[in-house]
Amino acid sequence: MSLALLSTMSLVSGGASAKEHKVKGSDNQAHVVAHISFSGLSAVDMVMQRKVNDTYYLYVQHSTDQGISIIDITKPAQPKVVGAIPWPDPAVSSRVNVTGDLAIISESGLRTAPPTMTLYSGICRIQPLLEQYKSCRE
Repeated sequence: MSLALLSTMSLVSGGASAKEHKVKGSDNQAHVVAHISFSGLSAVDMVMQRKVNDTYYLYVQHSTDQGISIIDITKPAQPKVVGAIPWPDPAVSSRVNVTGDLAIISESGLRTAPPTMTLYSGICRIQPLLEQYKSCRE
């Protein structure tokens, strides 16, 4: 499975009239800037996070037994796959959401316990390419 990153450009600056900007139809349309290959993994969902220092991370949710890939997309044309973290319980259906420094994983499925949520603190503070993904529990 492969993921394509798209980029758009806005060529119209504020204060200029529309007559001054004759933009071709294709100039403002999204175009592929990179491909990320997930050999043997499926992509179920994605969420992007912008950090205070203008670092961008893309969290790619794979099927329940495949975990979550985290990719540094600060430079969209040069994405860096940092690693992957496993699902807390691969036997149940899970969904990831990111807000601030928290990754929130909700779990539900056929089991005796009620649906749960797992919070990971500081999941994005992992130094890219220096460590494998960890939950960074503090």
